Amino acid sequence: MIARFRGTAWGSCGTTLIELLAAITIGTMVLGILYMLVDASARSRAVVNARVADTEQGRQVLAWMADRLRQARYDSLAACPEGLILMGSGDGFPQRLAFRAVLDETVVPGRRIFAFYREGGTLWQETRAEDAREACDAEAMRTAPDPNRTALTAPIVKTFALQFFGPDGRPATSPAGVRSIGITLRLEAPAIARRVEGQTFNTSVTIRGP
Repeated sequence: MIARFRGTAWGSCGTTLIELLAAITIGTMVLGILYMLVDASARSRAVVNARVADTEQGRQVLAWMADRLRQARYDSLAACPEGLILMGSGDGFPQRLAFRAVLDETVVPGRRIFAFYREGGTLWQETRAEDAREACDAEAMRTAPDPNRTALTAPIVKTFALQFFGPDGRPATSPAGVRSIGITLRLEAPAIARRVEGQTFNTSVTIRGP
């Protein structure tokens, strides 16, 4: 007696090879899409975090400058009485803002020279000891930055602009006539989709004259 066995097709109780390959392909595509979505989300979050950090940095830098600038004043008893030394545009070392201010009266001598300017997309600060009486023009005559200068920002400063006003609110023409200073700081940093987004910060500081 010859036994007869009925053949069973591969797909009658399982999955065909074509279906298996299709499932693997679809799964690979889905995983790829999920990876791209996760990557895009991570990049977006990084950009948002960077933007928040830039915003906070801009505010802190303006507050830092304003705090020092408010202490700039004429001092008849100082070796060099003038408070404001240079009233440049702020763009580049030759156009720096320079002034004398006392931040800590317990330090002798307590008066310091501060300089701020934008160079290479970075906002820089320089701090030096007050000039001796016979060298009051030393700061104004400097032609090169201090190698020990401090970077206040990353190279994301698009604009650092200064405006000087007299007691009547009109533009001042000399350091001795300045009573208020307007400061504009614009930061530009990479954003989503390779775009560049800018943020502008403004403040005004009143200083005391003779």
